[in-house]
Amino acid sequence: APMRGQVMETARGERREVVLADGSVVQIDPESRLRVRFGENTRRVVLDAGRALFRLTKNPARPFLVEADSTTVRAVGTAFGVERKETGVVVTVSEGKVAIEKRGTAQAARFLTANEQVTVVSSSSAAPVRKVDSARVLAWAEGRLNFENTPIREVVAQFNRYNTIQLRVEDEELASRPISGVFNAANPQGFIDFVEATTVV
Repeated sequence: APMRGQVMETARGERREVVLADGSVVQIDPESRLRVRFGENTRRVVLDAGRALFRLTKNPARPFLVEADSTTVRAVGTAFGVERKETGVVVTVSEGKVAIEKRGTAQAARFLTANEQVTVVSSSSAAPVRKVDSARVLAWAEGRLNFENTPIREVVAQFNRYNTIQLRVEDEELASRPISGVFNAANPQGFIDFVEATTVV
């Protein structure tokens, strides 16, 4: 019997929290698309675009698979974020342990535990596992944007995904200036105030 699928899509400025049939919770970022397929033996989600944070109910008999590009993240009961970027698929674990497999290759699965992150690039082999502060790195799921030495143009691009009001940086020099800080995604004005306060005209 074909599995009944469910598609979840968010628009610019839209964040959603969805409780799946098994009680797991998915926090979906703006401009993201997921397809959910639950079968008897597996729980499967395909991340077509964007990013999402998964908080899973434990069920060893039904592993939870998240597929993004050619990467499969396999977990039982844990919390982790998956993001599809142009540079690759970023997996960040906040609790528990996940296995990461690359489809179509003979590479052994790699295991990630809490506060570890890896970026899987389709072209290259194993990327290094980095130690991260998962609470900070995954703060976007709570609507907090966290930047470390990030050019203002990239910060603006992130804000624009979360808001209908779109920011533009006219000044090239300002656009390339790096900033650090944590901002409320729903408050672009707070970010503008910060930039104005820290920019010497």
